[in-house]
Amino acid sequence: MNGIAVDELICEHLAVVLIGVTDGSDDLALAVARSETNRLVEALALCLNGHPLDGAGRCGTCGTADCVLRQDIRSVLRPVGDGPRTSAEEDVLWLAAYGLRDDA
Repeated sequence: MNGIAVDELICEHLAVVLIGVTDGSDDLALAVARSETNRLVEALALCLNGHPLDGAGRCGTCGTADCVLRQDIRSVLRPVGDGPRTSAEEDVLWLAAYGLRDDA
């Protein structure tokens, strides 16, 4: 199986997960969320591990402080209705707003 076929399978799987959670019954949405959340978090962590930050906060893969992967992840994970966050300081404030950090 080539990379394109694998990519298509991944996209199909993600679409099934999204449809199950958003359009399924409450029982189906709960079952899908419980079965897939751990896998999705692990996949995201694996992606981040492929873009490690050095001591100065530069991405070892992108070679800059503006890691493309991390920017895309921040953009996708922003709260609904919130505009794109463009700085680490805004990320800290966002995390604090959701009770995920208490140092902001």
